[in-house]
Amino acid sequence: MGRVHPALVPHEDAVPLAAMRAPNYDPELPVLTREDVVAFCHSVGNPYVNLRTVIHADATGRLRSCKVAGRRFYSERDVRAWLAGGVL
Repeated sequence: MGRVHPALVPHEDAVPLAAMRAPNYDPELPVLTREDVVAFCHSVGNPYVNLRTVIHADATGRLRSCKVAGRRFYSERDVRAWLAGGVL
């Protein structure tokens, strides 16, 4: 088989992989990128939303975002509210 790199061998005090998983998903947290918003809109049956639509909605204030390290993030709750009340 071959040798295993020492970094790949688990230590005795290593944290189990299950403990490192993310907690339950919270739709109120801004975790969706612009591309994720487009994919989400397509998955809920709105194929008319594209990247430019998301950028425009963000710039005009119709879709709330959070800027972190130069990137925009959106919450699922805000995206659903925008789709329910926004004219596309």
